[in-house]
Amino acid sequence: IILIVVHHEIGHIINNHIIKSATIRIIFFTLIAGLAGLGYKKLSRHYNGLVALTLINAMLLGAYQIWMHFYMIYVSQRYEYEADFNAYAKEGYLNSHIESGRIIHLLAGYGTLFDYENWIARFRRHPSPCKRIFAAREYAK
Repeated sequence: IILIVVHHEIGHIINNHIIKSATIRIIFFTLIAGLAGLGYKKLSRHYNGLVALTLINAMLLGAYQIWMHFYMIYVSQRYEYEADFNAYAKEGYLNSHIESGRIIHLLAGYGTLFDYENWIARFRRHPSPCKRIFAAREYAK
């Protein structure tokens, strides 16, 4: 759900603030999809498909977070005073974008973006909550 929201936000920002032409928009999204596809192909050779997909999403989110940071700087410079920036945010242009930025900060904190080995080791060390619950139930029997 978070990923759907974030991808929606990316589209929203790109459509509203950056790319006005539909053709350029289509090319841009095709490039992003192509890069994600290539990354998946490379990573799925070494890792389980689901893990590879998760890593690609983490990288896309990381890239979005960095881009979002620069976008915020750009907006705050354009609206020189903080009061203006807050007024701009209250108009509803940035509220949802700031929220999705916060979500990504939480996600990015879970593992260093490009440090696959460490990320996957951590992933393997901690079994899923479902497995833990199942094991606890078995033990209780």
